[in-house]
Amino acid sequence: MAIPKKRITPFRMLSVFMLLPLGYSIFVQQNDPDGGVWMLIYGYAILMTLPAIGGEFSPWTIPGMLGYFGGFLYLLPTFESPYLKSELTREGGGLFIAAVWMLCLVVAWYRGREIQGQEITVGGCGSGNCGCGAVNP
Repeated sequence: MAIPKKRITPFRMLSVFMLLPLGYSIFVQQNDPDGGVWMLIYGYAILMTLPAIGGEFSPWTIPGMLGYFGGFLYLLPTFESPYLKSELTREGGGLFIAAVWMLCLVVAWYRGREIQGQEITVGGCGSGNCGCGAVNP
């Protein structure tokens, strides 16, 4: 039996692309006094992205998304102009990027999840949805 090849999809390519800004976010934290904390924060997003490259999604992206959006909203009052003037502003922007990406992963997980123990059929004879009245036992 041949092992089916996984298709290259735009979402998988986007997942690979998102490793770049997330990895860069970790890299720039090296000289930061609280860099370890931020490395863990952005590392969580990378851990949720790696399985997405293979087409696997986790419900653990939901608490990540909520945490990133919560952190962004917490730092929102500290935003200054020009944007790159404040470290908290830059960190809030990074949290927003991670939050939007986690939202994408949550949507992908939700769309791909299976209903356990139920076979889903849409239309066609024998499904009961085609109007003929025939239902397979």
